[in-house]
Amino acid sequence: MSAIFDAVKSKDITRAEQLIGSLIIENDDSWFAAQFSAGTGELLRAAYKQSMKDFVRTTRELYAADIRRGPINIRVNRYDDPSRAPQPIPELLQTMNAPEPLYEVSVSGGRTTFQIGFPPNGGPGSVVAGDLAGYFIDTPGGFRFVPSNVLQIAAQERQKNKYEVLDRDADGRPKRIRISSAALAGLIIERVQSKYPRSARQKKPSGIEGGRGAPGGHYR
Repeated sequence: MSAIFDAVKSKDITRAEQLIGSLIIENDDSWFAAQFSAGTGELLRAAYKQSMKDFVRTTRELYAADIRRGPINIRVNRYDDPSRAPQPIPELLQTMNAPEPLYEVSVSGGRTTFQIGFPPNGGPGSVVAGDLAGYFIDTPGGFRFVPSNVLQIAAQERQKNKYEVLDRDADGRPKRIRISSAALAGLIIERVQSKYPRSARQKKPSGIEGGRGAPGGHYR
């Protein structure tokens, strides 16, 4: 990162863009396929290609704006523990088959920040200074960058797999849903151990006899 800022500061555009280009995952097909399920990996791969089309130019311009704003104080935050990482990183880590550390790079010495600019004639704003909106990953070829919007797709897909819509109302809103046991387990806030009378424990009940839902079922 220091080398990139040095090249941008000295206006060595060729060198700056060469270094920035090295942050792009070259073999994106295999990386996303290895880190995510087949369907999710394909979605992320397509989104990554789209998001990185103008990455080199926009990153160079972003860092040039950071230099003008100054001062530059690069800090790297490493996150690999979902229980200790700030939002939304825990969910992003949990979407991976084998969670890899995510590295957040700040040019202001703290957490990542963004300065948004809006066109004078209206319209959506865009980041004009600050940090890259995403995370760095450590690959065999070196550190590479993945935009946060790409990783968010994996989080959205993971949420979809937690429940199934069984019925919708006239406006298309879910009316009945089936929630997976894994999702329910994640909602438990307190576990209460059942207590049985001594007489029941001595009889060692092991199940219920009778038809499904039969009111006459009894302990065996």
